[in-house]
Amino acid sequence: MARITESKGRDHLAVVCEQVGGQSEVARILTAAGARITQSAVSQWVRGESRPEPVMRTALARTLSIAEDD
Repeated sequence: MARITESKGRDHLAVVCEQVGGQSEVARILTAAGARITQSAVSQWVRGESRPEPVMRTALARTLSIAEDD
């Protein structure tokens, strides 16, 4: 079983997913902004099973206003 990671960024991402219509919509928004990401990766981040790489944290900060250090 995957270890669940708690963080402010994860919580913020979960809220953003609800606001914009789901994880696939977040993946679409990030893709439109030039990031190469899948809905599956966003889902793993929301569940705390993985964390975005630094370059993706930058994309999340720029696109969705989720602080890179969260």
